[in-house]
Amino acid sequence: MHLTEAALTYLKTKGETSNSLSDDYYNALFSKYKISRENFESNFDYYKRDQENLIKIYEEVINNLEILKKQREPKGK
Repeated sequence: MHLTEAALTYLKTKGETSNSLSDDYYNALFSKYKISRENFESNFDYYKRDQENLIKIYEEVINNLEILKKQREPKGK
């Protein structure tokens, strides 16, 4: 979800986004993980009330993003 939001934010700064493009990105994401927008929002609402587990999830997200970042860095850096 965060990568999708980052991509859309980047495209928005370039003037290359629209509501239909955002919908396409989110629909592709939900389709990939076989969930609905409603299911995602319901689960996210649940975890917002369970701060301890939400923090653990975000720690894992940050770790995964750091791994992706390192994989994209030029060799020798």
